[in-house]
Amino acid sequence: ARIEFHRRATAMAEERLRVEFGYVYDAEGRLRDASSGDAFRFVDQAHYERLGDVVLDVVLERLVTRYDAVVESCPLDASPEEPVSHIYRSPDLFENADTMMVVIQGSGAVRPGQWARSVCINDSLTNGTIFPYLDRALERSWSFVVLNPNENDAVLEEEEEEEEEEEEGASPRRARRRARRRVAIRGSERTEKHVDYVWEHVCMRSPARDVVVVA
Repeated sequence: ARIEFHRRATAMAEERLRVEFGYVYDAEGRLRDASSGDAFRFVDQAHYERLGDVVLDVVLERLVTRYDAVVESCPLDASPEEPVSHIYRSPDLFENADTMMVVIQGSGAVRPGQWARSVCINDSLTNGTIFPYLDRALERSWSFVVLNPNENDAVLEEEEEEEEEEEEGASPRRARRRARRRVAIRGSERTEKHVDYVWEHVCMRSPARDVVVVA
């Protein structure tokens, strides 16, 4: 259920990019104005951040629709209430005995599939994402795993009860409010812990004879 929610959250990303921002990605993977064909124009930082979120969803959506990636929750044995991150793997990871490609992006705001968000917006998906590497992996019939080392915590919403002040002599009333707090993701509390976790619990299950790391 949680993975289905993740898929729904990233679904129709390219349509949202067009409707909400007026942009599309052309055949060369360049962000262009849907009407004029002009390149991206900076408006303000808030607009840029919102656009960046949708561009990430475009990348995640293409991992699934174009590369047939399987979405896995980390940790793999998470309870329904526990925060998780997501990684992406080829469907043949646990059967392909040839070569496994492990992809690890750099630090910062980037998420699975991206090298640099700014490059995805200002240049192209060809240079800003891992897609060319996945193309080469598929051409060679390699399996792949795409890690998510920068997502180390999540914001949880909880309902709390607190007493409200009343006039003297009156019984105190209890009110309920929503509280938000950041919670570390088990096994991914730090970048290196995420890499260790995915290697031990996912990559080690592959029968691949050779491993190629792209980072």
